[in-house]
Amino acid sequence: MNIQPASAFASNKDGVYRNVPDREYHALDRCSKSRLSKMKDRSPMHMRHDVENPTATPAMMFGRGIHAYLASPDDFLHEWGVFDGSLRSNAGKEEWARMEEHFGNQIVRTDDYDLIQRINTALMNTETVQAILDCDPDQIERELTILWTEPNTRLQMKSRIDLWQMILGLNIDWKSARDASPAAINRQAAQLDYDLQAAMYRVALRQHGAEVNASVFVCFEKEDPIGVGFYQAYDIDCDMAYKAAIPLFKQYKACEDSGVWPGYPDEIVRLELPEWHSRRLEMVIENAI
Repeated sequence: MNIQPASAFASNKDGVYRNVPDREYHALDRCSKSRLSKMKDRSPMHMRHDVENPTATPAMMFGRGIHAYLASPDDFLHEWGVFDGSLRSNAGKEEWARMEEHFGNQIVRTDDYDLIQRINTALMNTETVQAILDCDPDQIERELTILWTEPNTRLQMKSRIDLWQMILGLNIDWKSARDASPAAINRQAAQLDYDLQAAMYRVALRQHGAEVNASVFVCFEKEDPIGVGFYQAYDIDCDMAYKAAIPLFKQYKACEDSGVWPGYPDEIVRLELPEWHSRRLEMVIENAI
């Protein structure tokens, strides 16, 4: 797999790129898993609105901060600001404004920075992470950006790999969670399309000559004692998720080609109430007889 420097990323050509700044990656107008999920859960109109009007909530910046720290702890304070103040005071507002001039929106509060460091420690103390990292440092890539083409639609795609272990052919994705237990992560994975995400990583990596043997989600809790769980996406689940997503790829491509991003159906549809509501009404009726 040929990995190019970040300076070549501006060409927007299919390839694998190292050290692409987070802001440049998110600014590139290519389809991604997050865009597909937004389109599926809401509509193409909602997805496109989010793309053209990006927001950076504190929760989002905390998540990006975790990924940035895990990618390079030594560089974090050069690229991110840590705010130790109050936005209720004029002095705090002025300090925040000064930090924005230097770091943009890449700012976290002190307590969040402390938590990020504790999360990193919890991850690095696990035997599984130690085993993954127990190799020549040159065989590990962090925050790897892949530009690729979806084979069924020729749709231009982008993906971001958190950690790639070349010797094992192992793709690692860091995931935060309130609860990292198997039951909770299974629900979260189904809701957030982890199987599709792993499938897209697999297609992207293989398209550029990488041997992919496994995709693992390393899930960590955001509250003490910071439990950590490891979950592998199996090929059969990835295959099903990718096949089920082909209509989404086609819909995105059609919208992109036409420049039309429709919202909800412009017609009257049946109000379909959930099954639990019908069962509750049945119980009320039976008790009333």
